[in-house]
Amino acid sequence: QTLQFSISAERYSNPVVFVTGPTFSHATYIRGAADYSRRIGNRLFAGASVSARKLAQDGPDPNGDITGSAFIRYRLGDAR
Repeated sequence: QTLQFSISAERYSNPVVFVTGPTFSHATYIRGAADYSRRIGNRLFAGASVSARKLAQDGPDPNGDITGSAFIRYRLGDAR
């Protein structure tokens, strides 16, 4: 069985020129994810994934979202 977690954050900065001088527009993107996988037979695996993300920027922030999925996988080829 396997359990994996990940988290990432990125910050963007973009110069914006106004009449009074340059300023910067900022945005921060954050994402977190978790994955689980388990062997349930010689060639059969099952698992689930879930992730969430959020964008924060100057002005009104868009809503974050959550995504999830479940799977069953059958392995073809040599089973070692």
